Amino acid sequence: MSLFMLAIKNLMRNVLRSAALFLALFVLSGTLVSISLLAAALTQSIELSRQRLGADVMVVPSGFSGTAEDLFLVGSAGSFTMKDAGEFQRAVLASEGVKAASPQLFVVSAPLPCCSVSDTMIVGYDPETDFVITPWLQGRRAGGEKQAPDDVVVGADILAGVGGRLKFYGHEFLIVGKLERTGMRYLDSGMFIPLEGVRTMIAESKGRAQKALSIGPDEISCLLVKLREDANAEKFALRLEHRHPDKKALLTDEMVRKTAGSLAIPLKGMALMFILQWAASLFLIGVVHKFSVDERRFELGIMKALGATDANIRSLLTLEIVILSGAACFAGIASGLLLIRTFSSYLSLTVKVPLVLPQGTALAGLVSAAFAVSLCSALAPALFSALRSSKIEPFYLIRGEVRRKEQG
Repeated sequence: MSLFMLAIKNLMRNVLRSAALFLALFVLSGTLVSISLLAAALTQSIELSRQRLGADVMVVPSGFSGTAEDLFLVGSAGSFTMKDAGEFQRAVLASEGVKAASPQLFVVSAPLPCCSVSDTMIVGYDPETDFVITPWLQGRRAGGEKQAPDDVVVGADILAGVGGRLKFYGHEFLIVGKLERTGMRYLDSGMFIPLEGVRTMIAESKGRAQKALSIGPDEISCLLVKLREDANAEKFALRLEHRHPDKKALLTDEMVRKTAGSLAIPLKGMALMFILQWAASLFLIGVVHKFSVDERRFELGIMKALGATDANIRSLLTLEIVILSGAACFAGIASGLLLIRTFSSYLSLTVKVPLVLPQGTALAGLVSAAFAVSLCSALAPALFSALRSSKIEPFYLIRGEVRRKEQG
């Protein structure tokens, strides 16, 4: 019988002990990979959110900063407006340090027959000045034609494809493009239409829709501002709010820091929970191995009396824990990955941050590290027990006594 088959037979002989070790390592590895994956996803998502917004400053009506943050970071549906958009945009463009400024208008589709999709963000934007939507455009009209007022570009999560038609507030739009997946619900689940088309839809809603829209022809929801590299965003925001008291300038970097700060406490709590669980698992594994070896002294003594060397004993005991812990770690990590992927959307809504899970090399490295830590946590106490038992004389092992070989 090979050493591997002997190890399997020994594990199956004491199912209760093997099950206890398997469960401890399963929970340990699953918790480790879940916490690591969640921490990596949150850290990456926060930074990607800032990059994908493309703006240094977002100007919204005073009193709607919280709604705007939820809209951009989480993709919550909401609508708010500020007047005198054209005059305000010109004033911002004339300000020192401004590189570009692009308006957006937010409208929420109604849960009525006048809208093909309900409770979804309709974002009116200016294709001429936009620097947020167009970089993610995946499919354009043949020949690179300019987007017409009644053309709509949809997010990656919208089921309708290019060439389909959607109706909002009685006005019909043609889908001409689809955005690449970004991980941000604001972009992935939105409908992006030129401002001219949205304003036409608003004007026609009074006669075509069951619910008319009361948004003026010169109103916008948000002005996205990109600054020059040498400009100071904080100073720009302070000057803008001083000149326009009814406006609020949101700094994307500050939004990232605020979100990161709010996530720091739960992440530390999860790390502390894992450390405590890891210490408890080490203790449990050590105790189980000690009792296991004590129970098998007679067996180990017979093996040594029949010619098994100390190295054979260590190899057998080590192989047993490698097989058991390897299977437990694999199952735990697979379960942790499945759990996080299954509930990623719910977690994203809970923490109010788009959850972008690591992929490819990053995911492989994270999983490998979690597997190595979990496996080493099992091997350390097991190797100690194996080394201790291999040094006991066969006579004393058979009698159940613990007297080691004299060293040197």
